[in-house]
Amino acid sequence: MEGNVCSAFVSLQDNTQQPDIMVKLQPVYSVFQANLLAIHEAIIWAIEQNVVCNIWSDSMYCLLAIKSLKTTNKTTKTAQTLFSQHPNITINCIKTLNGHLGNEKADQLAKRATIEGTAFNLQKPISFL
Repeated sequence: MEGNVCSAFVSLQDNTQQPDIMVKLQPVYSVFQANLLAIHEAIIWAIEQNVVCNIWSDSMYCLLAIKSLKTTNKTTKTAQTLFSQHPNITINCIKTLNGHLGNEKADQLAKRATIEGTAFNLQKPISFL
């Protein structure tokens, strides 16, 4: 797993796992960017499914970035726009390693993504340039 940055989200409906998303990012990306991508993809999934959705993340930094008006990150800005246009979607913080079924499954998927994940290309971060 060393050197791999992966992202995953899982959707649960009545504690039943729906199809999941696992992606593998290039090593230039941070865990923050991987978590942000998972939130972004979860928002898009909820919009496409046209469902009332509670998104839970254990990344407080990502949630604060989405709420910040000063962000310059493209993925964050897109997530902000989508989130603001869809009041049926809420984003909440959850403690890491608390036994929450969705959080545990997403962590497992992110680990599996190091081997089975689909390659995903994002714009290179400013820190890379």
